Amino acid sequence: MKTKTIAGKNVEKNTNVTAPEAKSTEKKFPRRKFFRRKRPFSVEVVLCEDATETQLPERKTTGSCGADLKALVSGTIPAHGMLTGVRTGIKIKPSRKCVGWITPRSGMSSKGITIINSPGEIDSDYRGELMINFANLSDEDFKFEAGDRIAQITFAPVFFGKFNIVDEFSPEKVHNERGENGFGSTGMASEENKTDDEGVPLTEAD
Repeated sequence: MKTKTIAGKNVEKNTNVTAPEAKSTEKKFPRRKFFRRKRPFSVEVVLCEDATETQLPERKTTGSCGADLKALVSGTIPAHGMLTGVRTGIKIKPSRKCVGWITPRSGMSSKGITIINSPGEIDSDYRGELMINFANLSDEDFKFEAGDRIAQITFAPVFFGKFNIVDEFSPEKVHNERGENGFGSTGMASEENKTDDEGVPLTEAD
């Protein structure tokens, strides 16, 4: 503290000035509002003319990510056969920032009933009725009734990529051990790179 005389009065002047805090250089990645949702987003549902509100998809528990889809009519999936175009009686309009995936229910899968194109992708601009294609891998016919839960739908955010033709890929930021190796290559690589306790590569003779 310093004392200075102004107009015959002693005035104390504070010299202990602290420097402003340096701004953090840490990069902060923007988070889209979609990922900060605390409540479910709205999905508009239109019922087909012959459907009722009982066809509305349902999440049975608060932790369920998938909502159950129900059959509009009864049907039979033949043993070792298929049944395509099974109606659900609903049309949906979700957010344009997400995709809907129709997947089998675990209870039906345990009996050999699956969805042919699982996950069945529902684009955000599709406005037709949700219909499901089933396959029966078991030795017995599988029957279901109208109103039975036959599949589930889950929503996930999507990123839209813009495709650009280039002569060659840009340099990798992280070392790429795979390159153009495809089907089963990771398993093959692990077999080829086996070594003993001392790090010596193993041969067929070993």
